[in-house]
Amino acid sequence: MYDADFEVVYEKYEPLIFSLLKKFRLHFDQEEYVQIARVALFHAWRRFDPDMGAFPAFAKRYIEGYLIRAIKKDRRLNDHCQLIEPVLLEDVAPHYKEESLQPVYEIMNEAGLSFRQKTWVEEAVIYECKPREIAARYKVSVDTVHTWRKGALKKLRSFFS
Repeated sequence: MYDADFEVVYEKYEPLIFSLLKKFRLHFDQEEYVQIARVALFHAWRRFDPDMGAFPAFAKRYIEGYLIRAIKKDRRLNDHCQLIEPVLLEDVAPHYKEESLQPVYEIMNEAGLSFRQKTWVEEAVIYECKPREIAARYKVSVDTVHTWRKGALKKLRSFFS
């Protein structure tokens, strides 16, 4: 441990901290990096051994190492996680307009589909729901949904042939 009190050491080496922040161009999140450098200076002060050399060089290398490690960690985080503005699903998902689906509804009516068969076409084909989801939504069994599907496909095949 270095002989002086840490507060005295910090006051003496505070310009070193800010010069290193300037060297690494850490103007953004400066308070965070100043705190990281303070912690590094404290660890250097605690672990300093006079047999290793002079304290100023030891402290500088120690603080540089902490700052470089923090910069790399932030860079890795920024590479993997990008912050974006909140987006509503309505803004990015394609809208089904009633006009574009009108021919589908006309075909379903002309083919003579029942209400449940139309429900299956709408849910499964247009909205891409699974039979299990349709069954849960309409509170029926999955087998019942399969029956709607079978009937709708039979009527649509006969309509188009």
